[in-house]
Parts: sequence; structure tokens; C-alpha cells
Amino acid sequence: MESSQKFSKHLHNGDPLTARTVQVPAGRPRTGNPPFTWEESASDALVMHNLNGNNDWSTAGVLYQLEAYNGWGYRKHHPEVLSPYLWSFSNHYSSGKYIADGTWSDTAISRQCGAAVLLRCMAELGEIDFTDQPRPVESPTPLVVSYSETKSEDLSTIKQAEDLQRWLNTFSGVFVLIDGIPGKKTSDAFKQVTGSFLPDDPRN
Repeated sequence: MESSQKFSKHLHNGDPLTARTVQVPAGRPRTGNPPFTWEESASDALVMHNLNGNNDWSTAGVLYQLEAYNGWGYRKHHPEVLSPYLWSFSNHYSSGKYIADGTWSDTAISRQCGAAVLLRCMAELGEIDFTDQPRPVESPTPLVVSYSETKSEDLSTIKQAEDLQRWLNTFSGVFVLIDGIPGKKTSDAFKQVTGSFLPDDPRN
């Protein structure tokens, strides 16, 4: 978030890796010589925030640490607004934001994608797995659509695929992009829940 998902900036605050940080916290990393690698800078930032110890890395623990990294201003002073640092670009956040240190605006809207949403997208892409989330228990479903790697031109078929994907997402440990394409990832999730791949999946 601090570096706009760019690996050319310090994890601390988004300053360029070509020098020590200038913004708060300034002068980081304190050891070594610039230019720094992203890993060198990130290690320093994590140690500075005591994230190198025996931390809770469950899903809830990760969200807690992410919010703590940004600060507790929203919880303490504006509990009616869930931190956009986590929830921006989701249905959990609409507006309200600190536009500068200690300066609040009810109407400002975060233009950055929240960290929780980024994690969800990474899970949908299969890049990460929330190991503390229980795997789904096999369950029958009335929502069945045939396997396809392309989106149908028929609107009712698209809706049926989207409904299936929404239903699959109600199970812990399942993260499916709702795109109306009942392809491999949707079929994999369907098998986790029901024990079988989608009809017409070549793996059946």
C-alpha cells in the first residue's frame, strides 16, 4: 500500500530505494548502503514493526497486523468507517478518509485498493492460500453449469455461472472470481464442495 505495489520503493513509506527514506520513518534502513534491494528494505520495515517474531499469521492475524501497520486512527476516532487501508474497493467501505496526518474528511474516498481486497484477489488467482480456513465439506448443489473456458453469449447462462460462483464463495477456503466463466478454477472449487468436477470438464 505504501509503495503502490511497486518493488522499486521502500516498504516503509514508498520512498525510492535509491536512497534512505526521507519521509516518516526517515533514515531507513539505518545499515547498509543505497541503492537498497526491495528485500533489504522490506526486512528492515518488518523488523521495525516487530513482525519478525512469533506472530499470528492466520487470516484474522494478517488483517490485524496490516491495520496496525497503518495505524488505529479509524478504530479510535471514526469507528463508523472501516479502514480503507483494508477495505477500499469492497462493499465494506464507501467514503471517509484521513487526507493528511490527523486531518479527516467525511467525503474523501480512498483511491487505493485495500489490502484485504488485494489478498482476496491473490487468493482468487491461486497465488496465496489461507491455511487457517477449513476446506469445504462436500455438499449437494442445485446450481450446475457445464464447464467452459470462454464466456457464453447467452445472458441466462452467464447468470447461472455467476450464481454458481457466488454459491461456491460461501464455503470457507473457496475463492472464485465471479466472472461468469465456469472454467478450471470454478470447476476445481466445485469439486472441493461437491466431490465432482463440473459437467463436460475433460478431467471427469
